[in-house]
Amino acid sequence: MTRKTKIFLYIMLAVGAALMITGVLLEQVTK
Repeated sequence: MTRKTKIFLYIMLAVGAALMITGVLLEQVTK
């Protein structure tokens, strides 16, 4: 794996985690 690919994967993981957290928080707020 090249370095750029690793960075890209880390960014995708961070974005995915942030979206999941945001979704959970929104669900808590809208309940």
